[in-house]
Amino acid sequence: YTSLKAGDSIDCNLSAPASWSTNRQTSEYFGGSHNHITFVHLGTSQNGVSVDKISSCSGENEVLVSGKQKYKVVAVSPTEYGNFGASQTYIYVEDAN
Repeated sequence: YTSLKAGDSIDCNLSAPASWSTNRQTSEYFGGSHNHITFVHLGTSQNGVSVDKISSCSGENEVLVSGKQKYKVVAVSPTEYGNFGASQTYIYVEDAN
């Protein structure tokens, strides 16, 4: 994913639903303490649903989306160091039409 640039498309093409968090710190935590890439969804997903009201971990701000969801890359940040000392690259996306 490090070669992605603004305007590129991402087709998840998963056989099961995927999830992401609307909280950047939660995403960094689940990424672990190693180098990784974090996807940041901009705006409101037209195809995702929050599970906060039924989750035992509502503070994670988890959103479920179809594994077939497609995204458009809006921007890619340089690698930086997050709250947990991990080298991270942030890829900012929005739902593809």
